Amino acid sequence: MTTDGPAKDELVAEYRRWLESAFGFSGHTLRAYLTDLELFAQFLAGQGKELLETSRDDVRAFIEEQAMEKAPASVGRRLASLRSFFRHCVKKKLLEADPSAGVRSPKLPGRLPRVMGIPQMASMLELPNDEDRGLRDRAVLELLYGSGVRVSELVSLNGADLNLRSGELRVRRGKGGKDRLVFIGASAVEALGRYLEKRSLGEEDPIFLGPSGRRICDRTIRRIVDQYARLVFNHASPHTLRHSFATHLLEGGMDLRLIQTLLGHKTLKTTQKYTHLGIDALWQSYMKAHPRAKRDGASAGKPGDGAKED
Repeated sequence: MTTDGPAKDELVAEYRRWLESAFGFSGHTLRAYLTDLELFAQFLAGQGKELLETSRDDVRAFIEEQAMEKAPASVGRRLASLRSFFRHCVKKKLLEADPSAGVRSPKLPGRLPRVMGIPQMASMLELPNDEDRGLRDRAVLELLYGSGVRVSELVSLNGADLNLRSGELRVRRGKGGKDRLVFIGASAVEALGRYLEKRSLGEEDPIFLGPSGRRICDRTIRRIVDQYARLVFNHASPHTLRHSFATHLLEGGMDLRLIQTLLGHKTLKTTQKYTHLGIDALWQSYMKAHPRAKRDGASAGKPGDGAKED
């Protein structure tokens, strides 16, 4: 394994540039990857080692230590960050082999994403007041739920990306660096129109502004969502609204592949988790629609109720 090479700061800076150019990572994802790498560098420093002196045992020991304190999803992401970094080092011929190869990720529980019910969502969207900040908050909530965009995509929106007349939104350089077109309904169009009516929005101007009058940050968006969600639901994140958007579309009868396109998922497998969330609504639709679904004198149970299948 190679031990000579650039200093740590130079190595990390070059890796950051590669992540930005090769993958189009958002600010939030980029910070997460670099934070994971910094944690590992500190772990190595405690053993008197540098990043380019890493062994497989070092990676395994770090992951085992993290698994004692963090959730499996967080540990898995940290291992993914290390794998990305070391594969980059091998590609640049800074290392002969990837020391993270063969280290296993912790098992993830099969948890489904949390969603808000339609009545809860409707109640939350009515909470912001008609003052300047309330108009902004309502527009943020309506757009997140009405379009399913990610928080990183929302904060990056400029005037040129929005067409209120047609109800269309152009998401530029979404996850994976790809553009896509999404639609926004009448409620979101109205909320955005009221928020923007006092501003002269140029094509390169950010749609959403923070307290400083500059482009809003994802941390502020997360605070806005949680502030209102707690009043009708529980703690929630922008991703909760994205999950709710997809689930409610599925329950309303939209084809899964169309939902995949709107969400910007690369594969259908990622979108298929919503079929589990929508199974009750699908079952009810089946019971109402199929001529021989109803049983005389008894109510049919959902799949999985009663006797188990062989």
